[in-house]
Amino acid sequence: MDVLGKRIVFLLVFVLFFTQIPAAMANRGGTSGLKTAGYKSVAFKGEVLSREIARTTGIALNPILCMSAFGAYTYYTTEASERQALPWHASPQFFGPLALVMFLIFLKDSSKIALPKVLTVPLDALETLLEKKASALLALPMLFSAINSGEYEQVQQISQLLGDFFSHAAIAGTPPGLAVQAGPGLLTTLTTCTVVTAVFVVVWVLSHAFDILILLSPFSTFDMVLATTRNGLIAGVVGMAGSPFGLWLSLAICVVAVVLFPRALRLVIFGTVISYDIVVYRLLARESSSLLQGQEIQGFTCCYLSSVPPRTYATIKQNQGQLVITCKTGFFGPQKSIPTGIAAADCALEPGLLSPVVKTKDGQGHGEIRLLRLRPKYHRAVDQVAAGLGVRVARETSLAGKLSAWIEWSASLFKKSPRLEVPVHS
Repeated sequence: MDVLGKRIVFLLVFVLFFTQIPAAMANRGGTSGLKTAGYKSVAFKGEVLSREIARTTGIALNPILCMSAFGAYTYYTTEASERQALPWHASPQFFGPLALVMFLIFLKDSSKIALPKVLTVPLDALETLLEKKASALLALPMLFSAINSGEYEQVQQISQLLGDFFSHAAIAGTPPGLAVQAGPGLLTTLTTCTVVTAVFVVVWVLSHAFDILILLSPFSTFDMVLATTRNGLIAGVVGMAGSPFGLWLSLAICVVAVVLFPRALRLVIFGTVISYDIVVYRLLARESSSLLQGQEIQGFTCCYLSSVPPRTYATIKQNQGQLVITCKTGFFGPQKSIPTGIAAADCALEPGLLSPVVKTKDGQGHGEIRLLRLRPKYHRAVDQVAAGLGVRVARETSLAGKLSAWIEWSASLFKKSPRLEVPVHS
């Protein structure tokens, strides 16, 4: 089965899970350990399920914003005498520092009005590298805590039904009373955590891809468009939570996130590596002169190399006058060697504003295409890299030319990438 077929099957399972199972729960009588009213409550409490999915989706879209908002809302809408019993994620000691960090990010984004994008790129890279990852790591324990405290009632009931479907064979040899108390309870918790984690991960990867696009964008105006689009989705999901429209909007975001997951994940990995190099080798000015000693040049593909998609992490070297690229065809697949058949003498290394890029002829005499974008850590060692690969350096001396190349490359992220048919060897 090809990749498209697998995605279609996954989407069908996803839709059946969130549409047919609740209907089945409404029509099914009581089973082990769960009353009939508990099943019927799913059909009559669709607004609760909507709020639970909306909460997970909203937190995944912007963890720091939604965690601080949900925490503050829970805290200030609870009676003062009952606040001591609130979970840790609803205390001022948790959502207060998050609100402070969010305010600092707002100041950074506001500075883009007066400062050119080139000057704010290191700050965007620092936010992408640290805040976005740290807030996601904080969000997962918060979601698990919410599940443990019973805040995901409807998802847990759906998980209980799944447990009833699949647990009878596993616990057939145990006493009935013990099976009802231990087996389904543990399976319910694990299933609930798995479903919530899966929804969070796929949506967070899609949201983080927005952050990467903001980092790579050459204009602050486009940054605002991307940020406004994401914030609008968050407002729709959270503001309409509890309504059928809010439920379907959340599910639509989840479906889009599943379809775009492979592409978004490659973009997130690409942006994370780029952010690390910008912070370490530019913002912190770490010395990069020893990077070329006994190491292959590292970067990301810019086009399809047979079945290898763009933005795949790869290394490049010269072998007998030709460029050889080594990469993985999948995220966890084996290493593949790609003798491109492209002569190094026909390629050029362009320093660029973001990072150096290896360009080559398109094979039809219509210009050049980007073959590999190197990591930004090679920005100060362009001549050494070019000498090691045997390619010429194509320097663009004017700032307008560099900016134009950056704009052209940023626009290529939204276009279909060219394809080079080259042999791939294990």
